[in-house]
Amino acid sequence: SRILARCLGDTELSATTDEINEAARRVSGLVEALSTSVAPIDIERVATDLPELISSVASDLDQGSSSAVAVRCVGTLSRVMLDPEHVRMAVREVLETAVRFSGGGPVIIDVRVIEDRVRIQVVDSGPGFSERALEHAFQPFFSDQDAGRRTGLGLARALRLVDAHGGTIVTRNDPRGGAVVSIFLPFLAAAAHPDRLPDRGSRRVA
Repeated sequence: SRILARCLGDTELSATTDEINEAARRVSGLVEALSTSVAPIDIERVATDLPELISSVASDLDQGSSSAVAVRCVGTLSRVMLDPEHVRMAVREVLETAVRFSGGGPVIIDVRVIEDRVRIQVVDSGPGFSERALEHAFQPFFSDQDAGRRTGLGLARALRLVDAHGGTIVTRNDPRGGAVVSIFLPFLAAAAHPDRLPDRGSRRVA
């Protein structure tokens, strides 16, 4: 299609080649997402500054979005044992969905320790989950949006990443409006595991 575009130049058919290129880009993205969603996950826990990690994800999305993302962290979370890249990807998937449905409204990320788990809770200001979405939110390829708008792999991929940590994700609607997605991870403080070096404590999920 790129060769065809160069051959056609600026003609009445050039718009058609642009559409072909865009369709190919979407297919490529889908194939990459599918590969990621089925690839084995290796968890490498290291001491991580969780508030800094969450803030960096929020900052990245803030720059290209009309929604204001606020981060609130409660408790000692500066040295939590987890895989930072995989947690970053999981939080980003959840946050991207929240920002998209908020339509420019605020999004709040609340991070705190509850008993023996870290809870990363994302609250948006959108319409909330439909009953169908609450039932099928983590099902691969499910989407409440128009066909072709999204792959429907976001929350399913986030769940795999969180599950590899021995955690889980819970979805619900806020009675005041908006959707609430809570990521729960085991709370492993670095000080409590001095013998667990960055290359230990791995968990592989197929």
